[in-house]
Amino acid sequence: MEKLQKSMTVYIKSVSRREETAGGEKMLPIAHMGQVMAHHGEDFEPDSEFGNCLICAYNWMRKGWTVG
Repeated sequence: MEKLQKSMTVYIKSVSRREETAGGEKMLPIAHMGQVMAHHGEDFEPDSEFGNCLICAYNWMRKGWTVG
């Protein structure tokens, strides 16, 4: 159980680490991933379901992962 606790502590620390972006803004890795998804979604045609899905997922992440 102690090994699990140590592993989770390291994991949570690494996931919650904020990294500085090119603009000097600090963001979590998941937020950076969301931005990459949105930019990649814009590479597709405007009527692409996959591209629109990536953009919508980013917008959903920005709103705080809430449903409704």
